[in-house]
Amino acid sequence: MKNHNSASFRFMTCLSVLFFTLILSPGSRAAAAPAKKQDVAAMVTQIMGKMEFLRAGTAKWQKAKPGMFLYQGDKLKTSGRSKAAIMFSNGAEVKINQNT
Repeated sequence: MKNHNSASFRFMTCLSVLFFTLILSPGSRAAAAPAKKQDVAAMVTQIMGKMEFLRAGTAKWQKAKPGMFLYQGDKLKTSGRSKAAIMFSNGAEVKINQNT
């Protein structure tokens, strides 16, 4: 089971890098567009357990899901015995431990 999770995580990471590379590549419409408040800052690549997010300017925490986009000003939190990973649009990956 551990190898399956590891393989899935690697696949999602590669897919995320490809996605951000295509979106931000020179000549793409997204790269040429002026920066807006709602530009994608990161993407949730993996969740094990429970992670919630709070959109900037809102007051209600919601359940986060792998593949969802995060925007500047969004907040995340993980519960006990939970972990997650997000990938920023520049390709940097951050792993988030429990109770964070």
